[in-house]
Amino acid sequence: MTAVTLFIPGLFGPCPQYSDELIPELDALSLLLSRARPGPAKAGATGQSPRPSWYRTVYSLLGYQPPEAGDVPVAAITRLVDSDEVPAGRWMRVDPVRMAADRDGVALMDSSTFSLDRRDALALAGEIKDCFAEAGLELEALSPHRWYVKINNAAAVMTTEPDRVTGNNMLEFLPKGADGKQWHGLMNEIQMALHKSEVNRLREERGDPPVNSLWFWGAGELPEARRPHFSRIYSDETFVEGMAKLSNLPCRAVPESINDLRLNAGDDDSLFVDLRGLQGFARYFDVAGWREALSGYEQNWFSPVREHLRQKRLKKLIIHADDKTFSLTPFSLKKIWKRKKTFPYFVARSA
Repeated sequence: MTAVTLFIPGLFGPCPQYSDELIPELDALSLLLSRARPGPAKAGATGQSPRPSWYRTVYSLLGYQPPEAGDVPVAAITRLVDSDEVPAGRWMRVDPVRMAADRDGVALMDSSTFSLDRRDALALAGEIKDCFAEAGLELEALSPHRWYVKINNAAAVMTTEPDRVTGNNMLEFLPKGADGKQWHGLMNEIQMALHKSEVNRLREERGDPPVNSLWFWGAGELPEARRPHFSRIYSDETFVEGMAKLSNLPCRAVPESINDLRLNAGDDDSLFVDLRGLQGFARYFDVAGWREALSGYEQNWFSPVREHLRQKRLKKLIIHADDKTFSLTPFSLKKIWKRKKTFPYFVARSA
């Protein structure tokens, strides 16, 4: 095994200001971070939200250049998977979401907070398709949580990924650009139609939350394929699967432990592993869930990886955590002059 890159968004938790008692003390991870060489961050933090963009970071890590102004073309990339065809033209995601008023404005809750099966998704899409037709657009509900429209190549619009909006006032992140107000108007029409939705009425009767809005984001064309320096990718995310498909690389489900990678990998492999399990807890300020998930990562990933480095079975490890990077080799663990710091130390300095 030549090298492993672990991408771990949400590693440093929901809030760096939590007291040390709420932050787990992870022996293996603390040693890895303490002995690592810190490196430059990949592209991620843009726009109004202080939260790094998971999509921009992954796009950059896999060898593509994120646009300085404008969207990462998430829609075209995920449609490559959902439709199993190369999407021509410019596409935008129009995903079903929930919105609810809170003390700071209107909160956005993405698909991770509610269930939506294919039957309800298609029925909801049917109820609002005329809203799109009047705007000269055709709605495609290819997956329960991933909907699409093909847009004009000249459309001047910039959007924000939903995972950067959750926890903030969504009204501050509506589509921008010269054509932004047209999309605001379409969103309002859709919200009014969903308010009268028969599908939502039935969902509420059986205790399911209504889908009361769509979120427009991820506009762009499929980029020209590039070959990243990884030989294999592990991820459970459709966007990463689409990136791998675009680059003609194998993409497999994330295993339970790094030991499974060791068994399946050749000596000259360079592997990219997308460990996104912490991000949802960090996004929704779920400290208990974040602590529990971290303990599982310590057991299944950080402790074994420390041993792989010590035994020189792993020649290089790179950890990307939000906007921070840490690099290690087997020699790194021998740098005893670099004092081991606690994990709360790194959390406090992650802001």
